[in-house]
Amino acid sequence: MSLKVLIIPEAYPKDRLILKPIIKALFTYLDKPNAKIHVYDDPSIYNITTATDWNKLHPVLKRHSYYDIVLLIVDRDGEGTGRDHTLQHLC
Repeated sequence: MSLKVLIIPEAYPKDRLILKPIIKALFTYLDKPNAKIHVYDDPSIYNITTATDWNKLHPVLKRHSYYDIVLLIVDRDGEGTGRDHTLQHLC
């Protein structure tokens, strides 16, 4: 059985093409080359505010609960420094 990984990008339209090969390479490095990588393709998640909104994320997580690993990837587009306080409510 292969590992199923869901990637939720902070900015779907911009980040979707680069994230899949990066995460695939990561899992290959981790000795899981057969991991099935899927990028969540909902354009309603388009920035850090929507990506960290629990009201948006909770239904996505429930609907995709069959994934073994869910990665919320936030790149902040080079803005800000240090830990972002908006992520604290997700931890």
